[in-house]
Amino acid sequence: MQSELTLEGRITKIITPSLNELGYDVVKVIMIGDDNRKILQIMIERLDGINIGIDDCEKSSRQISAILDVEEPDLGKYNLEVSSPGIDRPLTRLKDFEKYKGYEAKLEVIDKIDEKRKFRGRLAGTSGDTVILDTNIVSIEEPEKTQIIEIEFNNIKNAKLILNDELLAMHKQNNI
Repeated sequence: MQSELTLEGRITKIITPSLNELGYDVVKVIMIGDDNRKILQIMIERLDGINIGIDDCEKSSRQISAILDVEEPDLGKYNLEVSSPGIDRPLTRLKDFEKYKGYEAKLEVIDKIDEKRKFRGRLAGTSGDTVILDTNIVSIEEPEKTQIIEIEFNNIKNAKLILNDELLAMHKQNNI
């Protein structure tokens, strides 16, 4: 049984094939504001791994607008903002957790795990639909105790990379 998609989910599903043909992938879609002032924010990345430029955003924006005018005519008036996900990007797809394996991230879950909703640690990849996070718990009794936490992907409410020297170095080295 498939659940009803959210507005953001519908938009993602509608625009992804066309953007893929242009060489882009949809990272995140967010609709903010109310009926008086709606902003549709869409984060994209290039499939070839090169940094997103203004030309990429303009080309994608024109394509997205044309698609939404036909496929989602009930959206009404909105401002469209197309951007890169940034260095400390959100992790929204299972493949993101694998791609950024080894880097630090913050995650918030829907259903508590060990009475906690927020976690911070090093991404240790995925296993099926499970994200693996290696956390370090610092205490006087156990200065560096490592704990592996397995989180079902569907239980993740928010996740993003943590901006640090390691992530900046990777960004500079790979120019992504």
